[in-house]
Amino acid sequence: MSNQCKLYEPSDHEIEAARIHVASRVVGLRDLDDGQGLGSAVCIKMGNRYFLATAAHVISTGHHVEVIMKQGEQPISDYANSLWDDETADVGLLELAKEQADRLESFVDETSLCTSFDAKSAWSVLVGGYPGSQYVPIQRGQIGAVGMIVLCRTVPLSEWPNDWPPADIDSRELGPPHPQKDILVNYPNETDIQISGPGLAYAASRGRSGPTPHPSGVSGGGIWLVLFQEKKKTGLRFPDLRLVGIQTRFAENRGILRGNLVGVWLDLVKAHYPDLRQTISGIKRKRGLKLAKSK
Repeated sequence: MSNQCKLYEPSDHEIEAARIHVASRVVGLRDLDDGQGLGSAVCIKMGNRYFLATAAHVISTGHHVEVIMKQGEQPISDYANSLWDDETADVGLLELAKEQADRLESFVDETSLCTSFDAKSAWSVLVGGYPGSQYVPIQRGQIGAVGMIVLCRTVPLSEWPNDWPPADIDSRELGPPHPQKDILVNYPNETDIQISGPGLAYAASRGRSGPTPHPSGVSGGGIWLVLFQEKKKTGLRFPDLRLVGIQTRFAENRGILRGNLVGVWLDLVKAHYPDLRQTISGIKRKRGLKLAKSK
């Protein structure tokens, strides 16, 4: 098998396989106080620890969040730890005990974390999260969440706006995006949307074509590079998605999502978990993710 990940114009079947991967690793977060949708998170396993990676503004002071489970299951609301950085970045985490983690579907493992890529080019990415506009009432006092997985393209560095932030976005004094910290993604007005509920088996039949939901509530969701490994002998390809960012902001008048690169989130983990520092240093040293466009 080649050790090189490639960018292709993937077939519909390949995109569906990639979307299944994303759907099982993203959860919705709901506000315990009012029951409304609040944000999203990515399930990540490192060493013997289980994390929900999210944005700082989703879990910072004043928010009490629970992980939305499928109907009839008790939500997860107890965490081993809750940490965030809302000064130098917009990243946060909720640590789960193993018994809580066992209730979730799948976790991104450390080999699928991408801390560097060619930001000068436009790459296909999948953005996964739980937009607030897709929450639906189930019964009194309960709502159901519908997650979405949208195929997008990154904004190459040469097209990054010079006058960030636009007037209609809360910059939280983070300043303009920086290529060593941020990733920008073009968010389409209309696209083929794939949706799935928490704890439900993903089905492509839930897809629809139409207006893209407003991404409010997708903060904390993941941004994955849509990459493929190819077997040399057969030429068969299979998804080898790499988590590259955590979504944090939406510049509505530009149609651009902003996210922190996953390396910024790893810095938060490294600062608070001495047992994972060697692992994280190893991930960051692995600058061997070779991205190549197909011939």
